[in-house]
Amino acid sequence: MTLDIKFYLSIFWRRFHYFAVVAALIGAIGVSIASVLPSEYSATATLLIENPDIPPDMLNTPTQGSAAQQVTLITQRLTTRASLIDQATELGIYRDRIGMDPDLIVADMRRRLGITRRDNRVLVSFRSGTAQQAADVANHFAAIVEREAIELRRGSASNTLEFFREEVARLNQELGIQRARVLDYRMQNRDRLPESLEFRRNRMRALQTQIEQSVRDEAALEQRRADLVALYEATGRVSDEPTPTEQELARAQQEMENALRLYSAQNPRVRVVQARVQELEQAVAQERAEMAGGVEEQFNERLAEIEAEIAAQGELRAEAEAEMAELQQSIDETTVTVIRLQEMERELGYVQSQHNSIASQLARAEMGERIELLSRGTRISMLEQATVPRAPTSPNRPLISMMGVGGGLVLGMGLVVLLEVLNRSIRRPVEITRRMGITPIATIPMIRSRGQILFRRTIILGALAVALVGVPLTLWALHTFYLPIDLLIDRVLQRTGLAGLLANFQ
Repeated sequence: MTLDIKFYLSIFWRRFHYFAVVAALIGAIGVSIASVLPSEYSATATLLIENPDIPPDMLNTPTQGSAAQQVTLITQRLTTRASLIDQATELGIYRDRIGMDPDLIVADMRRRLGITRRDNRVLVSFRSGTAQQAADVANHFAAIVEREAIELRRGSASNTLEFFREEVARLNQELGIQRARVLDYRMQNRDRLPESLEFRRNRMRALQTQIEQSVRDEAALEQRRADLVALYEATGRVSDEPTPTEQELARAQQEMENALRLYSAQNPRVRVVQARVQELEQAVAQERAEMAGGVEEQFNERLAEIEAEIAAQGELRAEAEAEMAELQQSIDETTVTVIRLQEMERELGYVQSQHNSIASQLARAEMGERIELLSRGTRISMLEQATVPRAPTSPNRPLISMMGVGGGLVLGMGLVVLLEVLNRSIRRPVEITRRMGITPIATIPMIRSRGQILFRRTIILGALAVALVGVPLTLWALHTFYLPIDLLIDRVLQRTGLAGLLANFQ
């Protein structure tokens, strides 16, 4: 199958009016927009991010933040709706557009204003229809950035310092409470503290020895009582120690026994000794008779004394056993006391460590505040103010015009191709043969009347007039009496949702 160039050229010329109207319409729109769009001048002020005057190893303070974070925060504050409207009103940017929609003002201000960070510089740019206004507004926002950076850092330093002061005061109070709790617990459990555990154990051993000695002493007293009762029942006496008279009698009797070994019973010397023994025996008998009335009373007294001593030993042993029970209980409770005391001391140590850490942070915060007040830290200062631009930076009118004309040509050609693809009618003898299987003898094309030709040309010329004249006039009227064409384009993009789509491709 050969390509019939002549046939396709005839089709193109037959549908040329569609191509011409579309190309003229789109081209006119592009050229009109390029002509109507206001010139924009761009001015840029440069701020310098200066390094701190103090060495970095000495500048480790809680108030130090990165310059990028500061620039981001300041940018967010400046580009809020309220801020942009206030600044636009203050600077009179839209004084010639009274009654302009606030939403459009915010969108236009965000489009015009640019705050970017490059290395150690911050670039503040603004685009405006007049060169002087672009420079003035850029310098105005640059001054705001510089002032906001100072206030931000100083405010951050002051707020940080105030926070740490409040934290130190709170931890001081909590530390005092924890110390009072530990001290009060120690006072209430002073007999159960681990420090006195060895003393209580030694006291336990001493009491055990004391109890054992008391048992032995009580047994000895029991024996004394039994001996006293046996002696009293056997002799009627309360003591087995002889009296002086009985001692003298014993000596006399011994002397008489010695004399009888040497002499006979009739010997005068023996008789003298015997008489002496008899006298002493009578004296002893008389003495015992005299003492018989008080022996029972003396026995009862001695027995009562022994029983009192036995009772005293019992009481002493009972007191020792009671004290041992208390000591054993305190020793058993020492483990619980130690665990609770350790918990309280751990809490105290935790609060103390927090206090020490916050106190260290407070000292650093005070240093940070002094650094910021003296402007010795990282700071943003004006490096170069924006100058009045000599030539507009946008729009690129030739490019927009070329894009409009080129787009019109492409769309016009596309429309012609689309109409040809959708047209399924028979227009050539070869198509009759191919579709119907017959060969025509001759073909006659459609012949329009003069009236039809005039009407068709009138329609085409009217469409071209609308495209070449009406569209530019309409765009000019909209730009002049309704809304600037750039804002109108932004509104259309917002309404159609194409703004977000275009933003994703940027």
